[in-house]
Amino acid sequence: MKFLKRGWLLLGLMLVVLLAGCGDKTPEQMLDNAAKQMEEVKSAGYTAEMNIEYSMVGQSMKMQMQMDGVTFTDPQKAKCDMTLTMDIPGLGAQTQKLEMYVDEAYTYTGAEGTWVKTAIPDISDAAAADAEFFAELNPLLLENGEPVSEELDGVKTNKFTAVITEEMLSKVLSLVSGSMDTDSLGVVTQMFEGIGEIPFEYWLDAKTDMPVQMRIDMTKAMESMLKNTLAESGLGSIEDIDVTVSEAVMVMRYKDINNAADFEIPEAAKAAEEGPIGQ
Repeated sequence: MKFLKRGWLLLGLMLVVLLAGCGDKTPEQMLDNAAKQMEEVKSAGYTAEMNIEYSMVGQSMKMQMQMDGVTFTDPQKAKCDMTLTMDIPGLGAQTQKLEMYVDEAYTYTGAEGTWVKTAIPDISDAAAADAEFFAELNPLLLENGEPVSEELDGVKTNKFTAVITEEMLSKVLSLVSGSMDTDSLGVVTQMFEGIGEIPFEYWLDAKTDMPVQMRIDMTKAMESMLKNTLAESGLGSIEDIDVTVSEAVMVMRYKDINNAADFEIPEAAKAAEEGPIGQ
């Protein structure tokens, strides 16, 4: 299952890097305020949980990825603690804890005291990709009309909904393709091929318009990703692979905006040998 582990690690990394971005107000003003405020954020924390349930060749499996991370913009660095749990038939629950750090030069991934660092290529296109994503996302969030008022853990919010398209993701991927090594680009491209539409929900604080939470339903997309990955690994054609995904939902909650706890990258991580992610 090494190819799946590599895919989840890359997905986790993408998530980490991605974070480096009612009253009388109109929905447009709310989203504009959120974007402008996030551009000025110097640090932020987040928690995220992704639950996946699927069946393969008639056997049901469950996976859960939990993340607790922080990001800083000056200097650019990020930290994420991950717990990956897989409930495998015949083996029970298998849990792996990972630590991931990112600075301006390397990504450092640690598991059970073993570290690997991976050089970060030129990511000058990352800001353009981030801007492209939200430039296309905001109009989609406005297509469904007025946001819905909801309360999350005592916080009054406005919830926007949209559908992220495969075309939209392809545009973003094309902008960052030059910043990824051949193997990583191949894995990500393969995972995204034919994923279809992804429902997206986005909550903003009703008073401040700061982002509070996002939810992404990747159920149909994950089924396509798994079939593409398994087919690429030589386990059959996409049409013949018996995989059904019944749930693949990720919820991310922001916290400690501009008040995230600082950290230092462990010396053991800095001293690690270079190697690919998930080796």
